[in-house]
Amino acid sequence: MALEGLVGRPVLFGVIWIGLAAGVFGAIEFGQVFLPSRVPDPSDVWLGVAASGLGIWIVGWLRQGYKPG
Repeated sequence: MALEGLVGRPVLFGVIWIGLAAGVFGAIEFGQVFLPSRVPDPSDVWLGVAASGLGIWIVGWLRQGYKPG
């Protein structure tokens, strides 16, 4: 919602946001390589990216149908 200029272009907004989510979750999993008590797992990255995509979809759905006051 903070990027109002991209709301008119949902595909571009989605691609940028999913790319950022993949970068963040990928970096977290990469950091687990250096922790002996953790095992990096690519499914955690996919789960985080899928949840981010679902969140984008829910916000778009709410913005279309929600009329305040």
